[in-house]
Amino acid sequence: MNIKDYYKSPDQDRIIELAVEGATAGRITEEIKSSVDDIILEASDAAYEIFLEEEKKSGIVAIKTYLEEKISNNYDSRGTLINKVAEHFSDYDKFFLSLSQARKSRAGKTFEHILKPLFDKCNIPYSFQAVVNGKPDFIIPDRESYLQAPQNTLVVTAKRTVRERWRQIATEGARGFRFYLATIDKKISKNTLDEMSQNQVSLLIPQPVIDEIEIYQNHNIIYSYETLFKKLIPHCLDLWENR
Repeated sequence: MNIKDYYKSPDQDRIIELAVEGATAGRITEEIKSSVDDIILEASDAAYEIFLEEEKKSGIVAIKTYLEEKISNNYDSRGTLINKVAEHFSDYDKFFLSLSQARKSRAGKTFEHILKPLFDKCNIPYSFQAVVNGKPDFIIPDRESYLQAPQNTLVVTAKRTVRERWRQIATEGARGFRFYLATIDKKISKNTLDEMSQNQVSLLIPQPVIDEIEIYQNHNIIYSYETLFKKLIPHCLDLWENR
């Protein structure tokens, strides 16, 4: 057996729950909406720290269990035991590489799920990862409304970092209408922002990140999360109430 066979991956749902609960503790709904930009950054950082701690605990258990299986009690010197432990370097290397790969993947998936409990705490209606002409993370108010009048719904897909993946967002719902890519990415170029604008993609970025990066401050496709929660979503819901 490999070390990975003894490793138990951290519970992502529990990590997100702990991170969001910590970031929203003591805040009522309106306070969450007004502080949502800071909350998203705080929850993202907290989720990663909790994940690292859980990963460390599980990794220690996995390595100890693996070595207990591989190494007997019959060594007559400390040096001999150390040499025997060191012989398994390739197994450690493979294990740590698999942890690194999983860490990057989970960091992205964790961010994608942070918005969900925030929508729940603010009583915002949505369909989660519903299949339309793609599979966006959120349709507000719901999938049925999108099928009736997509131009009056909000379609949001979350990606921790954008890179070239934003192009796939164009197939994740609301084709032909403006929709929103939620991120915390600090490295989006002006050329990419301009191209997104041409493809009817808007960005949701935490206000502290917008304040930090000049090209974000001067581009009309960028909105803060507070704007999403306090303006865009209420406007969308009003459209459906008045139909």
